[in-house]
Amino acid sequence: MISNFNLKERSMSVYKAEDKTIMMQDKNITMVKGDTLCFGLELTDEAGEPFDITDALFVARKDYNSPTALFKKVLGDGIEQVDDGLYSVKVSPEDTADDAVGRYVYQLKVMYGSDVYTVMRGILELEAEVEE
Repeated sequence: MISNFNLKERSMSVYKAEDKTIMMQDKNITMVKGDTLCFGLELTDEAGEPFDITDALFVARKDYNSPTALFKKVLGDGIEQVDDGLYSVKVSPEDTADDAVGRYVYQLKVMYGSDVYTVMRGILELEAEVEE
């Protein structure tokens, strides 16, 4: 258990304009295989008011054309709403414990009504753990 964990401090903010345009960020993530990865996603409109999404998808694959996912998280299963416009994205230890060390691609998509937005994508670097 992580004490004093503030999800808002570890959140990526996404701004929605009047026309529902959502900005995307390219971000690389490094994590140790078999560890927990957790970050927040904060969604606000042009007035700074939070808004809620209808669905979300966080997926990692060996490459963009790979049919098999390293992991896949959706709203209600790995992506949870914790407050108005604030979501927690969590990859559990068992999601990567048996996977090979290396570079993977990932993307985070949110759905707002019938619209789909890729809000974050990049490289997920899975590093080896130090044996105990």
